Amino acid sequence: MPQTTTLDNGLRVVTEAMPQMQSVTLGLFCATGSRYEAPAANGISHFLEHMFFKGSAKRPDPLLIARAIEGIGGHFNGYTHQEATAFYAVTLAEHFPIALDVISDMILHPVMDPEALSRERVVVIQEIRTAKDVPQSWVHELLQEEMYREQALGRPIAGTEEVVGALDAPGCLAYRADWYHPKNLVLSVAGRIEHEHVVEQAAQAMAAEASGRVAEYEPAQSDQTELRVKHEQRDCEEVHLCLGFRGLPRRHPDEYAVRVLDTIMGSGMSSRLFQEIREKRGLAYSVGAYPRFWQDAGAWTVYGSVERAKVDEAMTALIEQLHRISNERVDETEFNEAKQFIKGSVLLGLESTQSFAMMLGERMLHSGTTTTAAEIGAKIDAVTAEAVQRVAGEIITRQRATLAVVGPVTEEEFGKLAERVHI
Repeated sequence: MPQTTTLDNGLRVVTEAMPQMQSVTLGLFCATGSRYEAPAANGISHFLEHMFFKGSAKRPDPLLIARAIEGIGGHFNGYTHQEATAFYAVTLAEHFPIALDVISDMILHPVMDPEALSRERVVVIQEIRTAKDVPQSWVHELLQEEMYREQALGRPIAGTEEVVGALDAPGCLAYRADWYHPKNLVLSVAGRIEHEHVVEQAAQAMAAEASGRVAEYEPAQSDQTELRVKHEQRDCEEVHLCLGFRGLPRRHPDEYAVRVLDTIMGSGMSSRLFQEIREKRGLAYSVGAYPRFWQDAGAWTVYGSVERAKVDEAMTALIEQLHRISNERVDETEFNEAKQFIKGSVLLGLESTQSFAMMLGERMLHSGTTTTAAEIGAKIDAVTAEAVQRVAGEIITRQRATLAVVGPVTEEEFGKLAERVHI
């Protein structure tokens, strides 16, 4: 069972003891990301994630930071999304104090050397350009931008070349001071550890005073009343399309009904989209679906990569499957298999210390609570086939839909694709 302690300075510490493991994973989570940023600072959270690895007070060179973890047989990394920035390290259990020292020093005492910052600007700008060069991933960016246009949720996580190109050390340090303070952080640890030992170590390593901004983000606006579209014509081999629907926020009573819906439609080789569009009709190699849950908003998206000659037929098949899930009750066998698939995925995923630590950290950061695999399983079991059909009917509508397409499709052809979105 997870254990939690809040230190006097506001740092939340959550642990899961896994005595059978030889490893430990430490994750440090900050409630900041792209939706916390002003437009003029879009991308600074992601850029800071990069810069924290470039030098700290105890290890002023990135090689020293890397050797500190890799030299004890561990690995570490970080990531940024709309609502969180996280850093983690996986090591043998006896090396937990070293991992905590490295991560905490990176975050609390970054060097932010101007020369290193200039070099990293080039790297991140190249990352932004590379993302645009890959149509099968870029189409998802376009979908997000159009679905939440002129809102923080629609801005790119990595930012823009213009903003990143203007970032400097004073601005980055000021942003760090605003957001990376104990009350806005969660330390999550899973593996062969004891909670009291982690709390004691954390109190020493992260003794900084709580001062900075309260985590506030721009609320999502639900003002969509008609289909939204985004098209980028490109000379590439396939047509890459995403059809997304505004979904439900995290912790909504129907969150797990959406997860079951997603599994039935797009998770795995037995899903409806895979079977109908790839296996039976041979219309696409890549096809699937995925949900996203944020604090006050959500999305459910289906996607596919299709030959130009087959895109009309693929869109027809896709719409047929969306109509079916909205208007027909899922049969008992398919429904139960979908729920077992989710529970199996959860349990298998939580067999590693890394998966457990990351799940606990994200949940504590966003909801202030923890959960167990058994509790997740109970929520999945409580979902009914009627709830899945009802939620599908509520979400899968033209008024909540956004269509994004990247590929060798003309404006006229794209217009005809958009006309097919009648749900």
